[in-house]
Amino acid sequence: MFEILLFLFSVWLLNKSYKPIEEKLTVVTEKFATLEEHKKYYVIKNLLKATYLCFLCIVTVTLFTPYLYYNTWPNTLLRSLASMYVSNDVVGLYKVTGLKTSTRLHHMTTLLFLIVSWTLDFQQSKMAKLLFLYTFASALTFPVNAFLGLRHCYDEKELKDVCKIAYYTYGVVCVLNWILQCVFFENNLWSYYALILFVVYDDIVLLRWLREKNNLLNA
Repeated sequence: MFEILLFLFSVWLLNKSYKPIEEKLTVVTEKFATLEEHKKYYVIKNLLKATYLCFLCIVTVTLFTPYLYYNTWPNTLLRSLASMYVSNDVVGLYKVTGLKTSTRLHHMTTLLFLIVSWTLDFQQSKMAKLLFLYTFASALTFPVNAFLGLRHCYDEKELKDVCKIAYYTYGVVCVLNWILQCVFFENNLWSYYALILFVVYDDIVLLRWLREKNNLLNA
């Protein structure tokens, strides 16, 4: 129950954050001020997500590592972390128009996985553990969201180092994550693998775009 309340609070908080962040960015960067509203919301969504994911990485390592040492998977903690992660995707779905189909499918899939995770026992469920692995891996790629947002606020050439960090971070984390997902493969989790393909597809689309952008900016 706590994780559901936290999810609702996080959705409310993120939704309320859009307007003050929009006002602040309008003052700070001239380029942002010239964007259309849906593009401004896209920027805010990614900057909020980058901040959220960085925070979740720190919290996860700090709070979960002691449990992991004793092979204990605390349901409330892990469900709460997942709830905060997905809340940003949910807000983005209804605040940002014009999202790519692959991104929308990604966000809807994460929401479905979150609802499922609220019913799973992380200590016993292999699917829950795989979901946690994918979620934590995704959180580690927060530099990508930072670049996606900042490129609409500043000249992309000024962000070439950020782009390079985002590309290589994303590439390494995705490959390692996919390898681990295969290593811990389970025959009875076909529904999980079928749904996770929507997330993998979006990862591949974004990774290809980052490669092209990195090659262009760091040629």
